[in-house]
Amino acid sequence: MSHRLSLIDRLLVGLLGLLGLGAGGWALLWALDHPMGDRLSGYLSLDAVEGVLASPWYPAVLLLVVIAGLVCGLWLLVANLRAHTFNRLTAGESGEAGQLTLSVSQLARATGTQIRRHADITGVDTATRMDRGRHVVTTAVHASPEVRLRSLLDAIEEADRDFHAAVPGLDLDTRYLLQLNPVAPG
Repeated sequence: MSHRLSLIDRLLVGLLGLLGLGAGGWALLWALDHPMGDRLSGYLSLDAVEGVLASPWYPAVLLLVVIAGLVCGLWLLVANLRAHTFNRLTAGESGEAGQLTLSVSQLARATGTQIRRHADITGVDTATRMDRGRHVVTTAVHASPEVRLRSLLDAIEEADRDFHAAVPGLDLDTRYLLQLNPVAPG
């Protein structure tokens, strides 16, 4: 997700949240016959609303708002659901003979295989994604609940050093997620 898309999402969720809180608070005050709910209801002029609904320009404006809402909604949906993945990167140390392109996802899987050799690891999942304009390799490590964390962290740190040694000059980040499996009942 890019910084711009994240900002748009946060602003939209913030505005909709404030609107929902305001409408819910007004409805609650009105339902409880609180004087503040009645006072807020007094600001709503039904004659003004009927005047807007009866105006000749209302259908055209409503149609434009609906079309703009559909376009913006579809754009937000596509932008948030689009896969922000990458597979190959060009090494910064390419020479005159050409550019060296590496399959980062295969290197990430090799790192996962190296980590999986640890005795208490039950599984490793890797993913390559763009996160806020950065190339990020995420490795999720699933381990048994009896794992010795120090030895697991040492294995992950060694795999990370090997990964970065294999791709010198590539501008990417690595992220390791540790998930301990649930303790078996009994």
